Amino acid sequence: MVKTISFMGDTGTFCKNYIKAVQKLMSDGVVLLGDNFYPIGLNTVHLNNFNRLWCNKYINKYLILGNHEYSGIPVQLYLKKPYWIMPDYCYMIEYDHCDIVCIDTMQLEPNWGLPEYHIAQYVNGPGVVTKDLVVRSTGAKNFSHIFYYQLKNIVKCLNKNKHKPKIVCGHYHLESPGYYSTNHKLKNLLMPIFKKFNVKAYVCGHEHLSEHRTIVENNYKLEHFIAGGLETRPLLNPSCKTKFCTIQSAYLTCTTNEKKMIFKFLSPDRHILYSFTLKIN
Repeated sequence: MVKTISFMGDTGTFCKNYIKAVQKLMSDGVVLLGDNFYPIGLNTVHLNNFNRLWCNKYINKYLILGNHEYSGIPVQLYLKKPYWIMPDYCYMIEYDHCDIVCIDTMQLEPNWGLPEYHIAQYVNGPGVVTKDLVVRSTGAKNFSHIFYYQLKNIVKCLNKNKHKPKIVCGHYHLESPGYYSTNHKLKNLLMPIFKKFNVKAYVCGHEHLSEHRTIVENNYKLEHFIAGGLETRPLLNPSCKTKFCTIQSAYLTCTTNEKKMIFKFLSPDRHILYSFTLKIN
């Protein structure tokens, strides 16, 4: 059976293009890639907006936390809510022809690789996440505890259904043409794991743009998609690895069958801006 899942990141301002995209959405499910509520996470107004926006869309809404969620209420309060699906900080969505593994990148590299002087300058500002904040927000014993818990669960999910191709979703990117560029710490941590389990694609947000690039390391190829572009900001430095990039409002879909994954960036009106086919058998 063919399944289509959509990916939308950085939608927390509930901008008009996000609203239009949801109204016209045709999908079996959607992964919300973090920064779903600006600027400091969920509040009553955001929850009312969220429920009103999605009330007529009877599809599964899978939640991932972004750095702005960590700026507000304790993130434990996002777990197992009736408004969306988020059973843990790391969990897997099982489809017929692929599995989607949702991870919490804040628990791996909280400050997205920014230099310490930046963190010191903006600490306690909206969206700035430190190890201490992750500990307090999750109720963990210490950062090492939540870090290794996240890694353990990522490996556990990827190790299940070994015959099925995997897509991993997180908030922070590994590489980007935008403001934050390459997250070297996160990339160096995740790429060996992705290679070991032959992860086909990584889908993320954080940057407010849409991009597809192929990352090749040590005979391993990863398709890397940034899907944070429903509310965009200026593009900075497209890479020679970039196959597609736009600051036109867009979101990502993936349609799977037993032979291939078809990724598409769509405008809020569902016009195809870019299509990429990945053979899996």
